[in-house]
Amino acid sequence: MGTFLKSYKGTFSKSRDTQWFDGGAGMKPETWVSLAEIAEHLKVSTDSIHRWIRARKIPVHRVGRFWRFRVSEVDAWVVAGKAGTGRDVRNGGKPG
Repeated sequence: MGTFLKSYKGTFSKSRDTQWFDGGAGMKPETWVSLAEIAEHLKVSTDSIHRWIRARKIPVHRVGRFWRFRVSEVDAWVVAGKAGTGRDVRNGGKPG
């Protein structure tokens, strides 16, 4: 067992850390997606995703040296309006 598992053994429970979704065939655990996949899902560049990660804006999880996302968390983040550009599109794109 690696050092990471030894130090965190018993701190994660399946019921708390597993998110479920109804994919049409009953409830299934939600899978993790990569940076490229979440960029494609949002129809933005991977550079935008990296920028949001650096600014600590987008919900993301580090798995080893890779960033992983749950689509449901990112979709909730977008719906909450936290993915805004800082420009009010109702005001002609001017800041404010």
